[in-house]
Amino acid sequence: MKIEYDFGSSGENLAAFSLYFIRHRKDFSRNFTLEKALLHLLETLSVSELLLLRDEQGAIVGYASFRRQQLDGQPHPRGEVAFVDSVVLEEDHRSSRVFVQSFRELVRYMLENYRGVQFFQFHALADQPYLNRLYGKFAEITGQAAGIHGPENIYTADIAKLHSYLTSFK
Repeated sequence: MKIEYDFGSSGENLAAFSLYFIRHRKDFSRNFTLEKALLHLLETLSVSELLLLRDEQGAIVGYASFRRQQLDGQPHPRGEVAFVDSVVLEEDHRSSRVFVQSFRELVRYMLENYRGVQFFQFHALADQPYLNRLYGKFAEITGQAAGIHGPENIYTADIAKLHSYLTSFK
């Protein structure tokens, strides 16, 4: 199964992503209502970039929404943090290989396009033991936040070290 990586925020990509996000919002959280999903899109699309994962037929099978921000969490074009808002990969495309390759591609893009970024950061629901074990392999919990779906762990990693870790997998 081959995955194509489509970075970009063209009008066509934004529309395709918005539809995909709304249709797959329950993959992100079981409690993600349509209203909350629409608000999330309105809040993040103007400050975020997109990575769309496409299958061999060009259909979207996953995405990452990300931005650059300051350590205090405020979006900033020269912030030192590469922050991932959300990621979803369809269940039939989930595998260790696809996860590592897609993650590596995202971090590579950030290092090439976000000069001066020092940290990679994201949140994960605290009540998700599998995800928290997985994320603990390459990032540290540096705080907690009250998310719209419940308490979240804030994960942070040195982006250069994270890149080295991800490129160690072939």
